[in-house]
Amino acid sequence: MCRARTSALGSTEISLHSARRRGLRPWIIVVGATCLGVALRLALAFAHPGNYDQQSYEIVAAIMRRGGNVYQETHRYNYSPLWAYCLLLFSHIGETVSLPLNVVVRTCLTGVDVLIAACIALISGAVPLMRRSYAYALYMLNPVPILLVGYHGQFENLAMLPLLVAVYLVVRKREPSPLLIVGLGALAVIIKHNVIFPVWLLLWYQAPSPRKAALWMALVAAAFGASFLPFLHLGWQGVLTNVFGYSSGARKYGFDLLLPVPLTRGVFFLLLIAHPFIARTYLRLPLDQGIQFSIVIFLASIYGFSDQYFILPVMLGAICCPRWNNLYTVATTIMLASSPTNIHIIDLPRLTAINLVWFVLVAWLASYFATGQSNLFSPPWSRQQ
Repeated sequence: MCRARTSALGSTEISLHSARRRGLRPWIIVVGATCLGVALRLALAFAHPGNYDQQSYEIVAAIMRRGGNVYQETHRYNYSPLWAYCLLLFSHIGETVSLPLNVVVRTCLTGVDVLIAACIALISGAVPLMRRSYAYALYMLNPVPILLVGYHGQFENLAMLPLLVAVYLVVRKREPSPLLIVGLGALAVIIKHNVIFPVWLLLWYQAPSPRKAALWMALVAAAFGASFLPFLHLGWQGVLTNVFGYSSGARKYGFDLLLPVPLTRGVFFLLLIAHPFIARTYLRLPLDQGIQFSIVIFLASIYGFSDQYFILPVMLGAICCPRWNNLYTVATTIMLASSPTNIHIIDLPRLTAINLVWFVLVAWLASYFATGQSNLFSPPWSRQQ
């Protein structure tokens, strides 16, 4: 009797220990991915001074420190004033801690990447904690954000952060107010306006009617325009030329290889307007997968780009379309490794590298129409066994 009781107690202790260990495993993955992902980003940030964009940040920070007008004094600034104020803050932080501006910028963006990974894990929804920890780790250890944040130091991740917060509030049934959704969308566009595709889709999904969605988008556009008001007196020409008239330098990408220039512009703007209807009405995608579709269609149809744009698909890709995300990650890592504005450790013709990524994006886009919400499209943990 005593021996049987002792055996039962021993089995209970083993079960408790095993359950405790299983409960700790997701947190071990999160902590490990955070430490390694942050270390890789900071290693690049401290080892390399960056590229043309980091030099532009130095120019903008210097203008802001003396109270100048960035739109009047340089052509090397193509965003709303918000990022210029961020650079001003970063320059003061760098002066305080005796670090170069480019290191402070990329260190702060590394912190943003940790928040992005946390949002991804939360958006993944009602899946086991272990699966959410994998989603977190897949972003933190993905070479695309490591190279684009740690080396390049661009801030698409900062622009996507309020958008991902909005997606989380919606998909977790928090029923956020329309004012909050419009505000988060406006903040995303003000930070960087190349996220306008997914912001428009977010508003379309959340608005009670197309007319209301258009009204909300008009409010977002008005907020974006209003952000320039303090600089318009002397800098209006720079705003028109360097922000609204700016076109990324890369050409011979995607449809530019196949279609006349006016037609590629027409296709891009037609898809910008119509893609929320396609996602919601024709494909019937839930919001998080709709945002991913929006990003893929944006990069597949855009007629000029910069390397940093290609961070966008890997944010929700790991939980919405893991197989396509993996293929995209391989192609984009090859492109970045051969890019003259990134680490450039592979000799590959630029035209070949960028259009390798485009072909993957077009195939990914086609998969939405070919498979809908099939097993290829859905994340493994969302499927019925």
